[in-house]
Amino acid sequence: MNSAGSDTAEKSFLLHAARVGVGTEAFAPELLAQVKQWENLFLLAAQHSVTPLLHHALSPQVAGEIPVEANKHRRVSSRVLLLRNAQLSALLGEILDLLENNGISVIPFKGPVLAYQLYGQIPLRSSVDLDILIRAQELLRTIKLLQGRGFQTDCPGDPTQQAAYLRARNELHFAREGSFAIELHQAFLPAFNRFTYDYDGLWGRVRRVRFNERDVLMMPPEDLMLVLCAHGAKHLWGRIGWICDIARLLVRYQEEINWSIIDKLASSLGARRMVLLGVFLAYELLNAPLPGPILLRAKSDKTVIRLATHVSEVWRMSTTHSLGFLGAHLFFLRARERIRDRVSYCAHLMFCPTEQDHAIFPLPRILRGFYYPLHTLRVGAACAMASLNRSP
Repeated sequence: MNSAGSDTAEKSFLLHAARVGVGTEAFAPELLAQVKQWENLFLLAAQHSVTPLLHHALSPQVAGEIPVEANKHRRVSSRVLLLRNAQLSALLGEILDLLENNGISVIPFKGPVLAYQLYGQIPLRSSVDLDILIRAQELLRTIKLLQGRGFQTDCPGDPTQQAAYLRARNELHFAREGSFAIELHQAFLPAFNRFTYDYDGLWGRVRRVRFNERDVLMMPPEDLMLVLCAHGAKHLWGRIGWICDIARLLVRYQEEINWSIIDKLASSLGARRMVLLGVFLAYELLNAPLPGPILLRAKSDKTVIRLATHVSEVWRMSTTHSLGFLGAHLFFLRARERIRDRVSYCAHLMFCPTEQDHAIFPLPRILRGFYYPLHTLRVGAACAMASLNRSP
């Protein structure tokens, strides 16, 4: 892999800014002098969710080296990000008050809490919504509470469709006019991903931490590592910002991470390769510290190297992860080391109906059994179309 990860001055500087932000590199003014396409730099930063880290590197101390228009863009964008983070934090406080006052414990992850946990400063990480984990048995009561606060959800009202939705989806989306979106999780990944986390064990390991003058539950670094690596693999590591989170976790908890616990958790899920891929990308692209035995294990896994090389090449070529329907699933399958997980993933994807089937083919209750062959036909057709589109 090309550790620079870029053929352009703008990409080189953006990776440099990410390394500065996560604390693995000192600022190098000579790289800033090579930047010419400032609009492209800001666009790349937005696409990869690292705008706050870019702004951090372009601190007022180097403002004189930045073109006037670019510096103006930085200042305006910084104010917008600060306002958004403040509004997200306020919304999080409202939701926590609502749920905790009704006896519902939650684990906010990603968003402002993750920014605080990893970076120590909320403004150093981009957040566009709130992700909150709750116990599955509290899901229906939580839906009613949020709807009572004016939030609309994509969870169907029809009981049959709702049951299919909740079986297939790991998250519910909520939106309220003039507010930010909320993703309410009953699991970290959808059922077909076969990521059967020990949620009871997680609730026993969470920490109560002071955040914005209140106590919130946060995951320990070992669980957080596994969750972030699984999320990155699901999305093909398509944003540098997700790799920054791994790098920052490795820096922030360098002396605290218990790799034996990570290995135990990952092994129980068949997710050791996903973790190795995530930490190797952080090491290779962002110079994150990684223990020698973990690095050796990652380098010894040829699939990890191939997947990491793909991520690096996509970054260098300025393309999106245009793998299509089949390619996206294949990437995640390759990130799993156990054959039984791959087989189960494919079987669940092909044969288990989802809420989409109920929405596309509204059938009376007596004909619900037909959703199984209809789902298989629908997914089979999608796979066939994807194969045709990939053909030369």
